[in-house]
Amino acid sequence: MRLMKMLMALGVALVPLAGQAAPVLYECDVTPSSRQTLRPGTSGWVSDKLMVVIDNNGKGQVIDNVIYNFYQKPIEASLSARNNKIIASWRLKNAKDSDQLNVPAFNYSAVITKDTGEVRVTARPSGSSQSWSGKGVCKLRQNATFPKSLR
Repeated sequence: MRLMKMLMALGVALVPLAGQAAPVLYECDVTPSSRQTLRPGTSGWVSDKLMVVIDNNGKGQVIDNVIYNFYQKPIEASLSARNNKIIASWRLKNAKDSDQLNVPAFNYSAVITKDTGEVRVTARPSGSSQSWSGKGVCKLRQNATFPKSLR
């Protein structure tokens, strides 16, 4: 059910991009690191599902279960390309942890290898050496091409 809501939110996010060339969509399945020890009924800071949208101008949006929990819609991501990889970076602001304590900001990055679809996701709270991570595989939606700035 939550995935369906994420997909609907993502569909709404694509509407403003419709006048441009078709955006690129990565649908990623991520396995959070075993270091993420969780209490029953809680979820970690790295979601098991991540979606990255890149419009034809090289602008990005991301959504996962964590973003959906706090914003109920995709958020902007900075994008860069290095060798055969796309790096999406975003910031989650004013989150609350499972004890309802305020976490001022989390810095996220997802590194996607274009050839294989392999993804590595990292989440770091601002001002802390602590981090959460996960890895998995992304599927590129059909008929997608990369913006020139990311080739």
